Amino acid sequence: MGHTERIIAELATLDEAQQASLLAFVEQLKAERAAAGGEAVAAHREARAALRAALAPYRVALAGYRFDREEANAR
Repeated sequence: MGHTERIIAELATLDEAQQASLLAFVEQLKAERAAAGGEAVAAHREARAALRAALAPYRVALAGYRFDREEANAR
């Protein structure tokens, strides 16, 4: 059961006033995300760039590599 199904099942157990309250909360979260969207996207891009730069020295091309289990077990 995914998140959507779980949310729907839980909402079905609430009364109408509580469902309306939850819907208002979801709308508030969406508004906050939209307001901070540009900042969050920029921060995410910066973090990805920093991570990519930090891991760059360890990047290895493995296109022609084939793992030989027998040779590995022999060692």
